[in-house]
Amino acid sequence: MKKGRLLLATIVFGAICLSACSKSQHEASKEDSTVPARLINKEEVRIAIPAAKFEGGFDPCRGWGTFGGDPIFQSTLTRVDVNNNLGFDLATEYKVSEDKKTWQFTIRDDVMCHDGQKLTAKDVAFTYNKAKELGLAMDFSFLEKSEATDETHVQFELNTPNSAFLYYTSVLGIVPEHAYGKDYAEKPIGSGPYKFIFEDNGSQLIMEKNEQYYKPFDGFKRVVLLSMKKDQAFAAVQAGEVDVANIENNLANESIQGYHLKRLPSFDFRNISMPQVKPRALEDGREVGNEITSELTIRKAIAVGISRKEIIKNALYGYGEVAFDMFDRLPWGIKDDFKDFKDGDVEKAIKILEDDGWVLNGDVREKNGKKAEFTLMYPTGNLHQLIANAFAEEVKKLGIHVTPEGLSWTDIAPRIRKDPCVFEGGFYNPDRIQGAYQSKYAFSNSWDNVSAYQNSVVDEHIEEALKEKDPVKSIEEWKKALWDGQTGGSILGDCGYITICYLEHLYFIRDGVDIGNQRVHPHDHGIPITANIDEWTYKK
Repeated sequence: MKKGRLLLATIVFGAICLSACSKSQHEASKEDSTVPARLINKEEVRIAIPAAKFEGGFDPCRGWGTFGGDPIFQSTLTRVDVNNNLGFDLATEYKVSEDKKTWQFTIRDDVMCHDGQKLTAKDVAFTYNKAKELGLAMDFSFLEKSEATDETHVQFELNTPNSAFLYYTSVLGIVPEHAYGKDYAEKPIGSGPYKFIFEDNGSQLIMEKNEQYYKPFDGFKRVVLLSMKKDQAFAAVQAGEVDVANIENNLANESIQGYHLKRLPSFDFRNISMPQVKPRALEDGREVGNEITSELTIRKAIAVGISRKEIIKNALYGYGEVAFDMFDRLPWGIKDDFKDFKDGDVEKAIKILEDDGWVLNGDVREKNGKKAEFTLMYPTGNLHQLIANAFAEEVKKLGIHVTPEGLSWTDIAPRIRKDPCVFEGGFYNPDRIQGAYQSKYAFSNSWDNVSAYQNSVVDEHIEEALKEKDPVKSIEEWKKALWDGQTGGSILGDCGYITICYLEHLYFIRDGVDIGNQRVHPHDHGIPITANIDEWTYKK
């Protein structure tokens, strides 16, 4: 077996907390703007987060913590650090067999659960087997079984090589088998730095410091998470009721005494899916394909001609970062290949269209009787609508007409391979390249490969990446799936998606509250700001 090498994680995975507690009698009034004593004494920090972040409960086997945020109360085998490197959490080393199908992890022997019982390799095996059985946390179809060989060693048998398996271990929180029952999601027990105390119907959550934590830290004794809409969070900041609050872009320019704005970088992308095939009906009756976006010149012209900077300015109030590919900010991204790519090159875009026979007829281009127009779906919500409208304005400059249409995700699903859509994501796993581009998903019912993209060369690069024994070495093959110099799924190749930007995650933070060294945030299904909650402190 080959021993894998990882940078030891220096950031301990954090807990998230919520709950409206009664105010301390020592808290000062808004008028005198005195810092609450609970902060100075590191007794409690209060965080306002978007509504519905923990309505589904806290069971990692059912998805808690696996979609863009850390599992609050549980530890993971590995974790991502501030430099976007994988490091160890529970694990201390791993080995991979020569046939690449057996992975063995050694875990720490000093880990205690919140109820005082020891966490062992048996709990790790139980968690992965349960997650596979339920099929709700992630796709473990490649995992045959997990078993503990002793208290500190767990072995995973894969039915096919998958170098990306290591990245899955950074998000699945480990649950103790003895504590796992029907009410686990409501009253979780884990081994993370904070332990569950109280949760109130999705509106608030309270956590307290785990004094038995295997990586001692000097942090807040209690963390309170308050679930509220972003406009309510802003009002709570104005009233001095919370210390940290996630807010909408349109409020970020406001000035609030005693608070400052924190702009946190992310790989939380927004792009436009571009169905690649001509219209057709599948055997199950679904309609797929798009007459206009199936034209490569249309996709290329849009990718070149739109000004991402203008979309960020008009839709995001300037809070975002231009991105030409959804994986740009990750180790398997191809950002260097875009160094000469010019954003908003209308002249070049028009030449691409005209060279292919798309001529203006009024305000809209035509070719062989087809008009360059299509519907752009977007999930109902202010941000998505603003992006859709700004995108439509940009392509209008090229002679392409786009009609934005707001729908629920439920209504979008049956049309997702037929009409373009404002899409989103951003997870720390190169396997998402497979999800975005592998041909086997082109006409599936899943949210993978929603552009119905098919390219046998890209498929080969993906398969080679998965077969690679060393996850680090696999990165070069993942990159080739995006662009190998001749073809690929990115806008340098087939333009499977037209990426616009990465969001900035915006927070108002009370002066003196130190949120530590934040890692680059993933897509915001979770609560990524709390990933390093054990680092948080108050500085006078």
